[in-house]
Amino acid sequence: MNPHEIELESVACPLCESSSHQRLISVQLSPIRIETDLLRCRDCGLGYLSPRPTREYEKRFYAETHYELESETAWKEDRLPFFKRAIAEIEKKSKRRKLLDVGCGGGFFMDLARSRGWKVEGTELSIGGLKHAREVLTLDVFPGEIYESVFTPRSFSVVTLWNVLDQMYDPVKQLKKIGEIMEPKGLLAMRISNLSFHLPVHRFWQFCVKKKMIASDKEPPTVFHLQMFDAGSVRKCLLKAGFEQITVKNSVLDVRNIIMTSFFGKKGACAVGWMIHGLFEIVRILTLGTVVIGPSLIIYARRPGDE
Repeated sequence: MNPHEIELESVACPLCESSSHQRLISVQLSPIRIETDLLRCRDCGLGYLSPRPTREYEKRFYAETHYELESETAWKEDRLPFFKRAIAEIEKKSKRRKLLDVGCGGGFFMDLARSRGWKVEGTELSIGGLKHAREVLTLDVFPGEIYESVFTPRSFSVVTLWNVLDQMYDPVKQLKKIGEIMEPKGLLAMRISNLSFHLPVHRFWQFCVKKKMIASDKEPPTVFHLQMFDAGSVRKCLLKAGFEQITVKNSVLDVRNIIMTSFFGKKGACAVGWMIHGLFEIVRILTLGTVVIGPSLIIYARRPGDE
């Protein structure tokens, strides 16, 4: 798609709809790659981008181009370790094994869960992702967003969103829809980018570029999506959508982090990533969960049971 043809809109806070905000910094929206402003809501603390592409443009982008931006082999190789850890943890928390993967991409997590005895379904916007999940992996995937779906109410014991919630328009509306199709006491598992990490790292990166310590054409090790949650704002979002028993932890650094692999190699980057993750987790535990500063957050929550 031609970046000059991007349709933009200015928005209020996607979580509480307040128009009172603080401008934090200019960033590049991932994965559409346009410069825009990162704002922080003065009322609820959510970070969000505005102006942002319209929903109609975003759907066309994901349908036509997004999946092709990454190689299928690279996606599977880099995310499979995380997927294995995630499904093992989910199996500790859920006895029933019917799972919906929202924004499933090429279907790699669904395929792994299915190999472990799970009944799986998914949703996906991109044509490339749908084609791979359906035709190569023979998975059952709905072609669209979760709020457009017609899944049977109370039909899934587990719903997963891996790096999806922070890219959703109307995150509360989408989570409420997810709650409707989950069994009572069903498990929600998510991973999202963490504003508490990416904002200070990005500011430091810009400082280094300004001082010519880093080449200006180097890609920063940060990502910014439509919403940039931290531990506090994601809890508020889940509570507003009706979820309970919310747990927020640090997620392990991705191996494909460009800077880490350039310095330490792939195996070394993995070891360093685990060391850094351990330090982040120590901080979280010592602060009783009030300080969660890793690059990504892993979140578990429950749909309320019947009264």
